[in-house]
Amino acid sequence: MKIVFSDIAPEGIHRIIKESGWAKSSGVLFRQSPQADMSLYLIDEITAELKGELKAILDIPCSRCGCQTSYEVDEIFSYTFRVEKDGAHDLEELECRDEDIETVYLEKSEIIIDEILLEQLILSIPEKLLCSKECKGICPGCGASLNTEQCNCDDDLSDSPFAVLKHLKK
Repeated sequence: MKIVFSDIAPEGIHRIIKESGWAKSSGVLFRQSPQADMSLYLIDEITAELKGELKAILDIPCSRCGCQTSYEVDEIFSYTFRVEKDGAHDLEELECRDEDIETVYLEKSEIIIDEILLEQLILSIPEKLLCSKECKGICPGCGASLNTEQCNCDDDLSDSPFAVLKHLKK
């Protein structure tokens, strides 16, 4: 979905966006369809402010054992868009103000909402997600899930490049 600055009414735009193409192209499995509640306001002719909230429930593989686990996204986000060239690329050194960090500079006076929602979804997913604090992972020898079964692998890992660490002082 694309919103052009000239389409924004003086009182702003309020949209509730349910399942759409951006979610399907994310590559993420959803247990509950994503929903975004957003408001977009014009501050002046070249500046707009977007505030919103993204909610969804995802199915993500555990980082240790690989089993699917549920993760709830509830992100509040805010963007300031400004139609002007970003001068930071022309300077060797620049002292950033808070305003510079929080502003997205646009070449055209249009905002692509799908990209914003996809960015927020990706930023909300933790780098390492575990199915539980007690997750034992998988056996490095046979690949068995140590949460559900006992493997019969030999605990001798003397040919491992990390075997020398076993002899360090505690």
